[in-house]
Amino acid sequence: LAITNLSKANDRISTLFQDDMAGSRQANQIAKDRLALGREARDAMLHIQDSAAVAADERSMLAYFQEIHSTLDEMKKTFYSKEGQEATGIMRDALPAWETGYHDWYDRIKAKDLPGSMAQMDTVTKLGKTFFDASARAIEVKLKRADEKFEENTAEYHTARTLMLSAVGFSLLLGIALSI
Repeated sequence: LAITNLSKANDRISTLFQDDMAGSRQANQIAKDRLALGREARDAMLHIQDSAAVAADERSMLAYFQEIHSTLDEMKKTFYSKEGQEATGIMRDALPAWETGYHDWYDRIKAKDLPGSMAQMDTVTKLGKTFFDASARAIEVKLKRADEKFEENTAEYHTARTLMLSAVGFSLLLGIALSI
């Protein structure tokens, strides 16, 4: 019984590190990419007259979106709970409109349309809210799952430890009793 409990605890730790912590890292990576996207676009607006700087920022934007797409694909493997699948599904559904908004934003920046690009910045912020909220939810889901598994694992470990110590104590007492 104690060995079975330790085996379950070991399986839970394995899942915790392989799935839940990987999923948490993925969700955090998307959060970092979101922030970097905003920084790049604002930098492009600040350097609206410098076509080379705008082009460099646009290349960075494309790379960040490529990374977000690949991270969302990876998240299919690590977000296995209903809550996790819902959060990643919302992110996947919201991504195309948000990404299109960014492309439109850069089109306005490249056209040196500062008022239009500022208006598009507001639009992108509104389009991204659903994605942002789902991303934050994905992080919460993984943290909650990790906490649950950690607590279950701790309980299994303590149960197994108590059973093993009880068996050792009983064996010692039985050995003493038989030797007398």
